[in-house]
Amino acid sequence: MLYPPGNKIPEQEFIDAFEHALKGNNVNIEAFIHPENGEERWVEINMTRVNIDAGDMIIGVARDISERKKAGELLRCSEEKYRTLTENVNVGVYRNTPGPQGKFIEANPTIVKMFGYESRDEFLSLSVADLYEHTEDRKKFNQKMMAQGYVKNEELYLQKKG
Repeated sequence: MLYPPGNKIPEQEFIDAFEHALKGNNVNIEAFIHPENGEERWVEINMTRVNIDAGDMIIGVARDISERKKAGELLRCSEEKYRTLTENVNVGVYRNTPGPQGKFIEANPTIVKMFGYESRDEFLSLSVADLYEHTEDRKKFNQKMMAQGYVKNEELYLQKKG
């Protein structure tokens, strides 16, 4: 269960989660808490039932996950900026897996259009080697990339969709 900022954990839902844990289920709740005398924080609450001499009990552990949430939000914002940039730049941008064939992972609209494909999905269905006029060139390019970690000032003979 997730309770974002501005939303308190409804008392009944907390009771239901507790009862769910009493039935032997592990319960995980993420909640944004508003302490009266402190900074607002994200917490993760884990509850589980244990049986000890005194009978069944619920053990609850609350962990502050505020830094993890902040890092996740920063990553999401960074990915959104990257996506916006690559989607709108007038230069072909792609990512692919290594190897003599290579599979495309990402492609921006410009590169799809440059190679004459109708859609991003159509372009992503290709292997990288499909774009090379000579398959040996892909092997050489891949070897340089794997050996150096980058390739620059390399002239390639690639082909558009037929």
